[in-house]
Amino acid sequence: MIIPTRDECLRLLDKYMGQEFAHITKHSLVVEKIVVFLAKKLIAAGEEVNLDLASRIAMLHDIGKPEEIRVTLHGSGHGELGYTTLTKEGYPEIGESARKHILTYLFKEKDFRTWSWEELITLYADQRVNNDQIVTVEERFEYFNKRYGSLSPRSMTFFELVKPKVYAIEKHIFDRIDVDPEAVLSLT
Repeated sequence: MIIPTRDECLRLLDKYMGQEFAHITKHSLVVEKIVVFLAKKLIAAGEEVNLDLASRIAMLHDIGKPEEIRVTLHGSGHGELGYTTLTKEGYPEIGESARKHILTYLFKEKDFRTWSWEELITLYADQRVNNDQIVTVEERFEYFNKRYGSLSPRSMTFFELVKPKVYAIEKHIFDRIDVDPEAVLSLT
């Protein structure tokens, strides 16, 4: 597996986000901050986590978002678009992980405990960041409901169904480390 350097990730973010989508780059870098924090805690607890891989997945997890916005204006297609982009750039394994950070993947693969730590903490960290602000899981889902809930009753139902899965992931992570979920808020 080829893991891009941090500088290569920043170059890719600049290439695909540019100024128009700089807010998505900011979001991704805050997600990365949480991922690195959690990865270091998991490593200290004896879990096998590739810190560089976790960091790069987090940095590039939303690389497909600009294309999704240009094409559909909303939805969860940016995971697939990210996979395509990162595969084209020579990082198919990172692309596969970007594909899995989408909440709908929690229904495709029933048991999140089979995921790598790098993938799991990226999905979780993404649920802790509104734009570029670190928030609680509850605040993130309030944001989802305000932003996407008006699109359809189906969206509201989806968020109601997926939220317990995110809390289960949170418990899975924090049962193994020496801090609680509130510690993430101090990373701002």
